Amino acid sequence: MALLLPLLSFSQENRFTTTGKAPIFIELVGTTGGSQMIRVDNNTKLDAVEGYPYLVKEFLSGQIHLKDGRETSLIPLRYNIVNNQIEAMKDKQIVGITNVNKIDYITINGIHYEYINTEDGENYIFQVLINGGCKLLKKYQCTFSPANYNVSMDAGHKTPYYTKSHNLYIQITDNTPIKIKKSSKSILKAIGDKKDELKKYIKDNKLSMKNELDIKKVVNYYNILLTQE
Repeated sequence: MALLLPLLSFSQENRFTTTGKAPIFIELVGTTGGSQMIRVDNNTKLDAVEGYPYLVKEFLSGQIHLKDGRETSLIPLRYNIVNNQIEAMKDKQIVGITNVNKIDYITINGIHYEYINTEDGENYIFQVLINGGCKLLKKYQCTFSPANYNVSMDAGHKTPYYTKSHNLYIQITDNTPIKIKKSSKSILKAIGDKKDELKKYIKDNKLSMKNELDIKKVVNYYNILLTQE
């Protein structure tokens, strides 16, 4: 269950600011009725559920980089897949980042994330696997299912549970990301050009498009070709 409480004072804490610049973390949490608010998850509820709605349950060191060039200091962050939200830990409270239009990108434990608009008009968090003129992206999904244990058949889950999955996307410049399948046909169609060069690269290097690492190699190679134009 999510609760909304008044925002705690940041006057004693500088982990959420950039040294020598004005505090910026307070700009990244939403406002309600003119008052700053924070979002607090009741984590004790997760004890009765299999799995969790986060990519990684623990808070890890990260930074939030703003479009105006400012950035936070290193702060504890995690990615809530279900809420499509980055969360930070402040004074043992969980703060939900809501003013995402200010954000350029986020790093958590060295992993790069961006908010990107999709074809349905929504702004989703994507993990950036390969950056450049052609981006390879990963979008996570997490679904919650109630307990479905059948006593007579001794089958199913005795407790509610979360299930995680992901899809890969190709994004050319700032266009809408295109979901791809792990096949040469799908990947080359999404990239759109230089198909002959990419087919030859895949064949010569014996790459499998079922393998995410090999897909990354193809996107990297395509970006190299773009720089040679």
